[in-house]
Amino acid sequence: MRARIIGALLAVYGRAAASGLLDRPLARRAFESAYLGYKRLIEAGHVNQLRSVIEPGSTVIDVGANIGFFALKFGRWVGPGGRVIAIEPEGRNIATLRRRVRRARLETVIECVEAAAADRPGEVKLAVNPAHPGDHRLANEGALVRAVTIDELTSGDSRNVALVKIDVQGAEMLVLAGARRVIETHHPAIFVEVDDSALEQFGSSGNELIENLGAQGYTGHVLTGRGIEAATAPTLTTKSIDGYIDVLFLPEATRPSVNGEGRRAVR
Repeated sequence: MRARIIGALLAVYGRAAASGLLDRPLARRAFESAYLGYKRLIEAGHVNQLRSVIEPGSTVIDVGANIGFFALKFGRWVGPGGRVIAIEPEGRNIATLRRRVRRARLETVIECVEAAAADRPGEVKLAVNPAHPGDHRLANEGALVRAVTIDELTSGDSRNVALVKIDVQGAEMLVLAGARRVIETHHPAIFVEVDDSALEQFGSSGNELIENLGAQGYTGHVLTGRGIEAATAPTLTTKSIDGYIDVLFLPEATRPSVNGEGRRAVR
C-alpha cells in the first residue's frame, strides 16, 4: 500500500518537474502539501514518540531536513530556549524550508544550514535527482556543495544535544563520523534511516551501522503506536517493503516510557 502511494506521488512529481510546473508557486505548494500529508499520515505516523527524548531548551540536529517536516516539530518541542540545526544541501528544498520556518515564526529557534553533513568540513558533490525531491545524495559527480560536521556546528553550544536525526541516502556513517565529539559528550538519541542498499553504495551496511553504534553503548528501538520499543538486530536489518527502516538508537542510560509520554532519564 505504502509503496504504491510513494510510486504514484513520485510519478506525478516527475512529470510536473519535467514540465516546469513545479516552478510555479501554487503548483509547488500543492506538492508540498501532498508530501507533508503523506509524511504525517503514512510514512511517519508514530514520529511524535520522539518528543519523549527531547527536553525543552535542548539542541536537536536534523540532518537531511528536506522541507522541514521534522525540523518544525523539533522547533516547537525544544521551545524558545532551544535550538534546532536543520541541515539541507539542495537549493529548492532549503528555500522551502526557510519559508516554512519563517511562516511558523520559528526563525529564532531553527537555524537552516545550506550544506551536506559529512565526516569533515569542506566541499562535497551532490547528485540531484530531478524526479525525487528526497533522493539527492553525495556522489562522485554532481554540484559542489558546502560540507559541514555536526561537531563543527555545535561547537560552543552550551545546550544539551538531545537528538540527532539522520536521513542522507546512504551517507549516514559519514555523518556519524563527523559527530564523534557530540556522541561522546552528550550521548544524544540518534534517529536514523537504515537502508542496506543505500549504505552499500558508500561501502557500509545496516549491520555495520548497528554494530558501530552498539560499540558506543547504543541499542536500537522502533517507534510504534504503543511507544518506543526495543528491537533485536535481525529486526533492524530486515528490509521493510520500501527497503529501509527508521531506527531510534538510545544510549543505555536512557529509559523510554512505554507510551512515549515521559522524558529521558537524567544521566
